[in-house]
Amino acid sequence: MTDAMPIDTKGLTRDVEGKKLRLFFDGGEICEVVLLTVNVHENCSFGDDYADFYYDVISSNRPDRYKDARKTPKPVYTAEFKHLNRWELLDSNGER
Repeated sequence: MTDAMPIDTKGLTRDVEGKKLRLFFDGGEICEVVLLTVNVHENCSFGDDYADFYYDVISSNRPDRYKDARKTPKPVYTAEFKHLNRWELLDSNGER
């Protein structure tokens, strides 16, 4: 039996759920979001030790990524931690 490697959540924890963040993704996307939830799953159907997070988008430098979801009254998005490069906590005015 081997020990599972810890999941790298890039420092995002449940402590920052509900907070405004700036996320920097692979491919150059930068968006401001409200973090809804952080999920870490063990031995789920997506594979051993799967982790993702859910967020509401406030703004993005790639709005085309979200245009199809505008038909939904309040869309929620998900991303895997492996696509997140880094993040910053913002205040209520969107400042660091």
